Amino acid sequence: MYPSMEEKPVTKNNCYFLFKLAHEYQIESIAHKCERVMAFMVKARTEDDVLSMLLYGQKYQLKSLISTCIYEARRLTLKELKKHKSRDEIEPDNYVRIAEGIIQRLEATVETQCKVNKQIKEGCLNRLKQASCSLFGHALAKGIASVASWEANTDTYLYRVKADTSEKKCASP
Repeated sequence: MYPSMEEKPVTKNNCYFLFKLAHEYQIESIAHKCERVMAFMVKARTEDDVLSMLLYGQKYQLKSLISTCIYEARRLTLKELKKHKSRDEIEPDNYVRIAEGIIQRLEATVETQCKVNKQIKEGCLNRLKQASCSLFGHALAKGIASVASWEANTDTYLYRVKADTSEKKCASP
């Protein structure tokens, strides 16, 4: 650790060992370096178990690591959160923040999907209206349907086309 630890790199391989020593001997600069490396590992997803990292952060009260872990844990499913082997060790406030983050993410996904579904529905209804209008145009060309004062919408077009039961062919090609 001495004399020039400030110049040596903290890596994934040595950060836990160095952190424990820095914590034990109260060397804050090295402890902070190690915490930054751990938080980076969580952000970069080189650490597979974000909840275990959260527990490590809780054990040593590493606010930056805890915050990063909570943010990244929002990507978990609720099922993954519930099934984690150490779930009961997560502090209640942190558990709530993770669960709320998961819910917010899912709500945003649902909202986005509803918008997409609405666009698809509007597109399909528009195409249906175009098709029914075209069919009604053929019925007009056959001389079977007539244009009276009625609202021009898909339901009306389809009703008028359905009323066309004749075998007469339309004049258009």
